[in-house]
Formats: sequence, structure tokens, C-alpha cells
Amino acid sequence: MKTTNEIVIIDLEATCWENDRIPAGQKTDIIEIGICELNRTTQAISKKQSIYVIPERSKISKFCTDLTGITPQLIEEKGIYFEEACGKIRDEYGSTQLTWAGFGNFDKEQIIEQCDYLGIEKPFFRKLHQRDVSIQKL
Repeated sequence: MKTTNEIVIIDLEATCWENDRIPAGQKTDIIEIGICELNRTTQAISKKQSIYVIPERSKISKFCTDLTGITPQLIEEKGIYFEEACGKIRDEYGSTQLTWAGFGNFDKEQIIEQCDYLGIEKPFFRKLHQRDVSIQKL
């Protein structure tokens, strides 16, 4: 697949724990999706926003808050459910038609895992691996 001129760039924050010790009964959840659109021709960045996501399978630890600055209170005030966040990305960015980029593989793998676990449509395109690039390669 050819890289599109407009690229949706994402950076995720997810629930985390000291020494990567996930508490019993919890799973890593996306808690913030930083997103913008890059025009490759003009290098202009537009549509910048942070989408805060309510964790459905875990709790935000003190370690996570210290690392990311994201508090349970912030999520209570501004958070939306992951399925709604995915719909927002599709609607506001037309993301199913565009190339997307993230830094490394974590973002891609976490989106795939969380969408599959919850049984929801991926926010970028039907087959997430078709048009993804690592921002490190741009």
C-alpha cells in the first residue's frame, strides 16, 4: 500500500505499573491517545488533540500518574470509553483511508489487542497492518 500524503500520527499512554508488574485481574489499557494529522507535502501539523480514555480493565496506579501525569480525576472529568474514542478518530480524521504512524510497535500492538479484546472495529482501517509506518522512519 502506498503511503498517503496525509498521515495520522498517534502517541498512546497506557496504564502501567512499577517494574512492569501487572496486578492480578488487570490488563494494560489505553488511557490517552495523542493524535494529529501531518501533511507530508507542506509538513503542516493540524487537528492536534489528546483523547482521554477510561480504562475498562485496569486502574491508574500512582506509578502511572507519576510517569504520565494522567490522574484518575482527569479521566473522570475528560475520559470517554475506548470504543467512543475509536469512533471519534474515524469520524474526525477519516482515519480508515489514511496512513497512520506511531513511535515503534507498542501503539499498534496495543490498539489491535484492545480492539480485539473488546470486539470493536479498529480506528484506522480494517487491517491495521496495511498502512502503518513507524514515525522513526519518516
